[in-house]
Amino acid sequence: MGRRYSRLRADLNILEICLSSSYRFPLLEGLAFPYLFFPIVFAPLIRAPYVCQFVSYAFGLPVFLTQILILVNLAYSVASEIESGLTQTYITYPVKRADFILIKILVGLGVPITLLALAEAIVTYMAFSVVGFSLDELFFSILASLGQLVMFALVFLTISLLIKKGGLALGISIALWFILSIAISIFSLFVYFSGIKEFFYLSALLNPTNIVNAYYAKGSSVLPGGIVVEPTFTEMVLVLLGHYAINIVLLAIIIAYFMRRFEP
Repeated sequence: MGRRYSRLRADLNILEICLSSSYRFPLLEGLAFPYLFFPIVFAPLIRAPYVCQFVSYAFGLPVFLTQILILVNLAYSVASEIESGLTQTYITYPVKRADFILIKILVGLGVPITLLALAEAIVTYMAFSVVGFSLDELFFSILASLGQLVMFALVFLTISLLIKKGGLALGISIALWFILSIAISIFSLFVYFSGIKEFFYLSALLNPTNIVNAYYAKGSSVLPGGIVVEPTFTEMVLVLLGHYAINIVLLAIIIAYFMRRFEP
């Protein structure tokens, strides 16, 4: 019992240190302005009949800021702590390696996407409460919008653990961020012009917003040749589960590597 209490106290101490170092005042307070103000102001100007489209258009800037915040927390900060020897100090403390890496992920990824999800839910509800919308549409739209952020964040963290140098890890992560974004966009264009439905579902595994949008658009997603993409609810859910399964596999690989092979 005493050892469990000691471990829990150590975990809470690490969590407190990570939170205070990553989110010093007034960072979170400052982010509340672009997260809420700009989407609320521009919401009346956005002609998006579907929640998923509205989330994509209205939260372009908040999503970008969230990516920057995750990039700094998971690419630069983690690698800098490894480089300075701080990580070595942490893992010699009475805290398990798995607990430590999960705390870093919770602070570096969990906090930003939670704030973004809350902002998306609040602003979207305000924008659509007059005309009405289903809660499941809001839920799946937010889930889809956050999925790719999580995937990119786990890639950034992997780079940090492998490179172990703050500046270099940040530079490589930024370059890879743009490369992956461009590659996904090119693949989406290829899928569109190919007119093959199966490719559409494959691309949705990387960008699940596409299939959520196609499902709620009810036949308005048309490929060349007049091919209409009308995914069923089951297909949409399966693609979302597949996307998050990829993220879970990436997370499991990171934890396994940090526990067994990582040397600071």
